[in-house]
Amino acid sequence: MALIFLNFTTCPLCGEVIKEGQEYTGFPPLTGNELDELHIFSDAGVHLSCLRQHPSCEKAEKYRELATENNHRCNICGEIIERPDEYVGFGILTSDPGELLHDFNFFRLHRKHLPDWPDRQRFLALAATFLQQGKWSGYPVLQMLMAELS
Repeated sequence: MALIFLNFTTCPLCGEVIKEGQEYTGFPPLTGNELDELHIFSDAGVHLSCLRQHPSCEKAEKYRELATENNHRCNICGEIIERPDEYVGFGILTSDPGELLHDFNFFRLHRKHLPDWPDRQRFLALAATFLQQGKWSGYPVLQMLMAELS
């Protein structure tokens, strides 16, 4: 979740400092993709009044809820993932439900399932196309996932 320091943290929606006495909320790191409409909320503190007026308000709140759910189950076997080093997990790859890559948002699987994951090649192809189409810019999360899965 975002660190918010009253009288220091700037709301990315209005550019003003969040001051003591103002209502505000924070978001976890949602996406490293600077081209995604939710990137402005990623790891940010925002005035509640600014959030409520923003056209992506409902979507941002929905994805914040999804990102903070305690779902630590492998999407392949359904078992609880107990150790962070034993799985690969995806965050928000795209908040556009019209993108095929959207199907892989918040996907988690044990590393032991990587060789026999039936959708691995499909994911890699979709991710490569997404990158080739210039739909990702910023922190290379998608590229790192592709490298890990290749």
